[in-house]
Amino acid sequence: MGIPKPDAVIYLDMPIEVSQKLMTGRYNGDESKKDIHEKDVDYLNSCRKAADYSCQKLGWTRIVCAENGEPLPIDVISEKVFAAVAQALDL
Repeated sequence: MGIPKPDAVIYLDMPIEVSQKLMTGRYNGDESKKDIHEKDVDYLNSCRKAADYSCQKLGWTRIVCAENGEPLPIDVISEKVFAAVAQALDL
């Protein structure tokens, strides 16, 4: 495609169920505030499946962002991201 190859790709893996719960909370339960993509769970599942495939086939670094149906704390996710970046840059 004529664009430079990335040094690393970091995939933030958040299950659809968790992201939907977060959005519902953000919109105070008003599901009508979700945009066209946020409302379409089948579309989101297809996107997640494609991202999972790409992660496996292209060697992306996966950062798991939820456990037991709950999002991990932001500081835990950021530590995982910084560790992945440091590894990619050989720091």
